Amino acid sequence: MDTKHPLAFISYDFKLSESERVRFINEIGACSQPFKVDDWSAERRSPREDWDKLVHSKIGRCDFVIVLVAEGMDVAPIMAELAEAKRCNVPFFGVYVGGAKPGSALPDGLGANRTIPWDWDRIAAAIGQVTKEGKHHVFR
Repeated sequence: MDTKHPLAFISYDFKLSESERVRFINEIGACSQPFKVDDWSAERRSPREDWDKLVHSKIGRCDFVIVLVAEGMDVAPIMAELAEAKRCNVPFFGVYVGGAKPGSALPDGLGANRTIPWDWDRIAAAIGQVTKEGKHHVFR
C-alpha cells in the first residue's frame, strides 16, 4: 500500500448516484487524508463471469472500498462488490449520499456502524481506520 495515497474503489448505484459520485470525486481534495480513486463500480453489462473477473481485479488492487449509500438504491450490485471486497480482504465503509441518512436501508454486509455522513473529517478518520484493517493488518 502507498501510505501517502491509498487507492479507493467507489461502489455506488449507477442509475441513482452518478451525480453524487462525480461530486464526491471532485471534492476529494477536501479530505485531510489523501487518497486516490483509480476505478469505480463496474456496471453489469457483460456476462457474469467477465463482470466477476473485472470486479475482482479492480477491488483486489485497491486499499479500501467506499460505498456511496443513496436512499432507494439498488443494493444487489453493491452487495456483490462488498462480497468481493470480503473475498479480497479489502476493508470498506459507507458514506450517506442523495438524501440517505442513519436508518436508511443498507446493503447486507455494510453495517450502520461503518456508514457515516458525507463529512470530510469523518471520511478522513474512516480512511485512517480502514488502512489498518483487512489486507493491511499486520499480525504480531
